[in-house]
Amino acid sequence: LGQGAGMAIEDAVVLGEELMQGGSIEDQLGRFMSRRFERCQYICQASEAVGEMQMQGAKPGSEMAKVQEMLEVTARPI
Repeated sequence: LGQGAGMAIEDAVVLGEELMQGGSIEDQLGRFMSRRFERCQYICQASEAVGEMQMQGAKPGSEMAKVQEMLEVTARPI
């Protein structure tokens, strides 16, 4: 689905924003993690679920609801 690449691009944007805000590196990375962790964790878990469905031989297209949900989540502002 390209979700990993998309997450990496978002990470770069958010990290750049947080580095521009200043503060200690611990503060900058802490803000980065608080902005990114839940979204990235969701994408990882959802991607794994879609892969499992496909490996278990689910009916073609049955994973589309999960894929649509993932696309909706990644369309939200970061």
